[in-house]
Amino acid sequence: MIITRQALPRRTFLRGLGAAVALPLLDAMVPSMTALARSAAAPVRRLGFVYMPMGCDLSRWTPAGGGTGLELSPTLQSLAPIADQLTVLSNLELKNAYPGTHATSNAAFLSAATAKWTESTDYHLGTTVDQIAAKEIGHQTLLPSLELSMDLLQTVGQCDNGYACVYQNNLSWSSPTTPLPAEAHPRIVFERLFGEGGSTSDRLAALREGPHGRPLVGIRHLALIDDDPAGWLCSPDVQRGLAAVGAAGLPYDLIFRPQHYDAVLHTVRAHGGMTFVIDHLGKPPAPSVGLDHWSAGIRALAAEPNVTCKVSQIVTVEGDFRPHADIALAAFGADRVMLGSDWPVSLLAAPYAGILGVAESLLATCSDDEQAQVMGETAARIYALCSP
Repeated sequence: MIITRQALPRRTFLRGLGAAVALPLLDAMVPSMTALARSAAAPVRRLGFVYMPMGCDLSRWTPAGGGTGLELSPTLQSLAPIADQLTVLSNLELKNAYPGTHATSNAAFLSAATAKWTESTDYHLGTTVDQIAAKEIGHQTLLPSLELSMDLLQTVGQCDNGYACVYQNNLSWSSPTTPLPAEAHPRIVFERLFGEGGSTSDRLAALREGPHGRPLVGIRHLALIDDDPAGWLCSPDVQRGLAAVGAAGLPYDLIFRPQHYDAVLHTVRAHGGMTFVIDHLGKPPAPSVGLDHWSAGIRALAAEPNVTCKVSQIVTVEGDFRPHADIALAAFGADRVMLGSDWPVSLLAAPYAGILGVAESLLATCSDDEQAQVMGETAARIYALCSP
């Protein structure tokens, strides 16, 4: 007999089956002649939290009496086989969840913190207990933490008595200012656990066929959070993915800084048959810093017919934005320029009416047709917003 000490991971079976099923620990999954504690079969500590937003019937939830050997309530009766490992806590109060709205209750559940009362992006809560645990024991599992929900929550802005929707939509926070959105799409959860299923084209098709597929009008990756945005964009995997996005007839939004323009220019030329949108007008500097490098890059990109630009952050860039707008309009023309509100981040600098007023002043010298293109027609055409 030849002993190789190789094992068959459960993920191998799951990929072949194409379905998310729970498999028992089979003998073949443990490397031969290897101590269990030194293999992937070694037990690890796991911690889970389940949130029931509408609460429960306390009369049917709370066991009678206390101490050991308590009598399980009707709701908890299904846990009878493991009653000797069960602890039921009662008579607890979470004062920071008051006044008990959807936003404050959800926010305080795992953080025990008071949600900052705000409708904007300056929200502030606290690191949640699941993420504190993930930092301590998360290294024992493939994913430090996994946030799941039964429904997709996509509301934004103000949701509940002056509180931002972010409090209502997110139970987990890795820091006081970093919420971790939960995932409800089964395919995406499966891919996180067991690897990507199918090609980019397959995944795009699956997204479009899903219950929320109709609003899919474009793709964007916030590459600026990567260590090497230009290297990421030029990588073979990303270039293959872009080809699939183009084949699906979807535009791709590019968010990069002037120092990345060479990589951006290479990419838009390599995929001449698809549409690219330069977000935030290529993240220009303030006029006081100098616009020569940025404007040269913008003009080079504008020379490519498959590139459109989105003018946004008009109230958050330091100094007068008119030079930026004039350069963009001259380089692209109104039919390839669209206005982005940058909402809700822009609310940190001005209300929506103020942003609209600035935009109208920047377009004051344009014709009515040009203003209509920038204010909506270009975006409707690029993103096929009026398509049936």
